[in-house]
Amino acid sequence: MVGGYLDSDLDRCPWMRTALLQWGIRDIYGLRTRIGAYLSTVDDPLTTPTIAWCSAFVNWCMQQNRIRGTGADSARSWLPWGTPLAYAEWGCVTVLSRDSAGPGAGHVGFLIDKDPNSGRVSLLGGNQSNQVMFRSFPTDGTDGYRLLGYRWPPGKLIEATA
Repeated sequence: MVGGYLDSDLDRCPWMRTALLQWGIRDIYGLRTRIGAYLSTVDDPLTTPTIAWCSAFVNWCMQQNRIRGTGADSARSWLPWGTPLAYAEWGCVTVLSRDSAGPGAGHVGFLIDKDPNSGRVSLLGGNQSNQVMFRSFPTDGTDGYRLLGYRWPPGKLIEATA
């Protein structure tokens, strides 16, 4: 077992091992070497200290495992990517709207857990309080977040656990 996750989960989802090893990386203006690596996967020149980098983080994790991401810095660019899932699956790419930030805004991260009672999802993602961390999000529109979809990497088999 690694950090509460079975080794078989990490073997099935190698991008999660990569993401978990990034936990705690912070976006500190002027010291953005790791964030710069994430942003290089979406061709972002680091022109502003407030750039959103959640999609860049997911792209980087996929790239490290030889899985083609979207190459885009938009969280919603993950909606047509890969295979859509009808249910929450540990390690899947989870796309949320962020309506409070305007139309077309969103957030993306890797699913850790979904609370069956509240519907909240726990994600491991980048640019969550300016760092790679675990954070819980509503999926019903509360606080401006709404679930848009779960995605699984193209060409990767998934064993149903639901």
